[in-house]
Amino acid sequence: MKPLSHASLVPSSYLHCIPFDSFSDQRELDISRLYSQPDKVWVMRSRGWNNRINLDGLVTFAGVPSSAFTQVFRTGIVESVEAALLNREFNGIKNIPSAGYEQTVLEHLPRCFALLKELGIAPPLAVALSLVNVAGSQMIASQHDYDLNKRYQITQQHIVLPEVVVDSLDEDPAKILKPTFDLVWNAFGYAESWNFDDEGQWIQRR
Repeated sequence: MKPLSHASLVPSSYLHCIPFDSFSDQRELDISRLYSQPDKVWVMRSRGWNNRINLDGLVTFAGVPSSAFTQVFRTGIVESVEAALLNREFNGIKNIPSAGYEQTVLEHLPRCFALLKELGIAPPLAVALSLVNVAGSQMIASQHDYDLNKRYQITQQHIVLPEVVVDSLDEDPAKILKPTFDLVWNAFGYAESWNFDDEGQWIQRR
């Protein structure tokens, strides 16, 4: 998929949904029918996209070169990549807009689950989140986070976070992803995500 996207070069977010059955020797899905149903395979932060069959299965992408794409593998694994949201600079420093980033992932995960249902894939599955090429980036904690001296520029090039096991495709995305988002904030020097209330509901702090 790399030739279609510059995501390998710029700060990018990777979301993977990995069904446990994907590792079966007999798992080989016929996903060609998705080619005529592009609305089944969403691209993060895009209202329109193209699709094509490729060696791995089927890919949908927004523009060429693409800043976002979703790859559906014949094994049932779904990989979604977004390479524009984390690639914003202020005073020469890359900034991660925490609320916009979390909202994008939270909105996209149910679409991945709907796709898995369409393919007849049942849980359990692992949900994995990664941020790549983010060395030197800093987190924008809220719209009123103006104190540049308190921001921490991350030194790691890639943040590969532990997978979360999901047993139901109807589970609340916020419940699934809060521990993962907390780890992202930990990497930037914060104790936890500021965008959740005490009950674990996503509220987008302003």
